[in-house]
Formats: sequence, C-alpha cells, structure tokens
Amino acid sequence: MNLGDTTWAVRCNEDLPAGTKIVVIDVEGIILVVKAC
Repeated sequence: MNLGDTTWAVRCNEDLPAGTKIVVIDVEGIILVVKAC
C-alpha cells in the first residue's frame, strides 16, 4: 500500500479488490494489518 511517500506491507484475512476502503486494525512490526470498512 502506498501512503504518502512510503510503501507499506499489508496483511488482510480476505482478498480485497483494488480501491477498497480499508482501516488499519493492528501493526505487526513493519506490516499493517487491515480490514475492509
């Protein structure tokens, strides 16, 4: 995921299509854990 000028690794428990709005629910080291809004 690109956020500002940084690229983040992202993990989600489901496949999401590109453009899906997400919310960050946790951070595991340098990985953002997300879910659909």
